[in-house]
Amino acid sequence: MILKRKYKVRLIFLVTITSCMFSHAQDLHFSQFFTSKFILNPALVGQINEKVSFSNIYRNQWAAISKNSYKTISTSLEAPLKNDKFGIGLNFFHDVAGDSKLTTNNISTSISRKINISETNSLILGFQTSWTQRSIDLIESTWDSQFDGQTFNKNLPTGENIQAQNVNYFDISSGLNWSVKIKEIHKLNIGIAGFHLNRPKISFYDANVKLYSKFSFHGDFEINSKNNKFIYQPIFMFIKQGPSRES
Repeated sequence: MILKRKYKVRLIFLVTITSCMFSHAQDLHFSQFFTSKFILNPALVGQINEKVSFSNIYRNQWAAISKNSYKTISTSLEAPLKNDKFGIGLNFFHDVAGDSKLTTNNISTSISRKINISETNSLILGFQTSWTQRSIDLIESTWDSQFDGQTFNKNLPTGENIQAQNVNYFDISSGLNWSVKIKEIHKLNIGIAGFHLNRPKISFYDANVKLYSKFSFHGDFEINSKNNKFIYQPIFMFIKQGPSRES
């Protein structure tokens, strides 16, 4: 018996990094965005060939220059149901950033529904609900008003009127993905999604600051080689959240 193994080669186009805005809280994002279905498009969740899939992501940034580095842990579980007509998934991520230890804990549940238009075309609808808890620790935080000309003096007043060090919010997201098979061996996927459609309040101050809705547009093209050993997969992504863009 001869066993054939397929190798997948992904080609990522137009990869740029955008800055995060604390006041309007840009979403968590990863450079390998295609591994993070829950923050890319709920319609992709559960659309897998396996019976169940478990994944884990760990990221540690700026550890060489700060004792309070940026740490992120993401864990997800997904599975197809009813002969792949449905998909379900559960995702949790924990993110800690900077001296103020801005912490974000998020739990998301997703469900997707596959609708076959023809033998080669299908549409997938996705819906996601999330609960998020954000907190800050002001012990190691410093403010402009505490700078005495030479150093930061923790005994000086901060001038800040922070009403709460914890905020919680619930939000909803949805997405759509179109999949088409070409010549039975190639596959094209195009998807769009909207996150935080209800725009929850996120401010630690007593202010009406709402989380920007996020919109993503993405696609990939699976190209099988002639000997069927390799799959080449050009992929692209564009995300807009308020004034921030990532592509």
